[in-house]
Amino acid sequence: MVKYSIACLFSMFFSLVAMATDLSLSSFGTVGYAQSDQVFNYERFINDTGTLKRDTVFGIQADLKFTNWFGATFQAKVAPSLNSDSAWDSSISWAFLSVRPSNDWLIRLGKHRLPLFLYSEIVDVQAAYDFANLPQEIYVLVPMQDYNGVSVSKTWNPEVGEVSLDVFGGSSEHYVRTYMSNTVPDSEIPPIGPNFMHSNLTTKGITLKLQRDNDIYRATVISSTATFTGPPLPTSYALLTAQQAQQIAQQQGLPFPYVVFGGSAYYPENRVSERDVMGYALGAEIHLPQAFKLVGEIGRREFQNMQTGYTTNSGYLALLRDMGKWTPYVSYSGIQSGSSILDLHQTLLNNGITVTGPAAALATETLQKGMVTSAYQRALADILMAHDQHTIALGSSYRLWPNQKIKFEWARTFVGSSPGAFVDVPSGADVSGKSIDVLSLSFSFAF
Repeated sequence: MVKYSIACLFSMFFSLVAMATDLSLSSFGTVGYAQSDQVFNYERFINDTGTLKRDTVFGIQADLKFTNWFGATFQAKVAPSLNSDSAWDSSISWAFLSVRPSNDWLIRLGKHRLPLFLYSEIVDVQAAYDFANLPQEIYVLVPMQDYNGVSVSKTWNPEVGEVSLDVFGGSSEHYVRTYMSNTVPDSEIPPIGPNFMHSNLTTKGITLKLQRDNDIYRATVISSTATFTGPPLPTSYALLTAQQAQQIAQQQGLPFPYVVFGGSAYYPENRVSERDVMGYALGAEIHLPQAFKLVGEIGRREFQNMQTGYTTNSGYLALLRDMGKWTPYVSYSGIQSGSSILDLHQTLLNNGITVTGPAAALATETLQKGMVTSAYQRALADILMAHDQHTIALGSSYRLWPNQKIKFEWARTFVGSSPGAFVDVPSGADVSGKSIDVLSLSFSFAF
């Protein structure tokens, strides 16, 4: 189906090229290397052996003009796969028609970028900004970048500056990556290692932006419904004491040797495959005297009525200064789940009902009946995806030419009580309280 869709898009593209009165072609790309001081993987690919996968991307774009008010845009790219840690994928990022009835109205129909953050629309064109790596603590809030749908933009020009309002809606599909450090054989728990959960989303939202001289202020609110195609997700967790476990065992007809004693454990309840999500973002890019620039964004992802770490608050603040061809910067970013989720995560890691004798051999078979073990609790902690980390980064870009940049960055990430989606925690290890140093070097171009 995917190959057929891409073939249709290329067929439509060449048909439109024949009709266009003007065609503009451009390309962009980045070759980026990153290495950390830890043996485990950070941000999917980075460890002490180094990787080219986190930042490397190549793309081409075609802008077609049919009349003064009607055009089309296509963009294709090659980058690491979003549903495999070992593969690279080619994909169509943009494929939309644009209609401009007047200078202050713009309508786009097709596949285009979700306008949530300051750099969302140019996230792949790394030559267009000075950060070696956009602060992932906030850009991870929305795993999908593109959507199929429609957007309508209206622009005003009052004395305060240029004001634009974007209203958009559509659908998309994406993969949520989780890394399991623990699992339980023959259960619904995913296997140890990376796992990718497919989801279909319907999204609608609104963005308000003010551009005053070179300063930009923007606010976005989105509402999405996510439908997961994998196992249903729990909405909450119920506490099971040893006495309750004994009652359940007796109800199941298990003899006394199979009954647990001591401890307590949580088990998921109210599983669902569909969940409503709200997203909020505020951002600003402000130019200061002496060629300084202040950039900051805050965001919140809120899963409605769902007791998991996916509901998070995050943000960053960065100070940059143009110094000829150099643009050094310092940034601070962070992401955190609610205190109740972080507490639950720690409880799950150290929780469990003691199972002895013949009951230990049957623990896996009776998981669905309420007989939960410490291994099951640790696996639930992985699924919970609680976030607690912050990063300080020092870096600089060097402009070789107006459309070519070399970038350097050192970043130190401090992991709090939970690594969330960023760290692939080895089985049996504990990374809480650890720091991760990452060195990055990249070359970006746009022609």
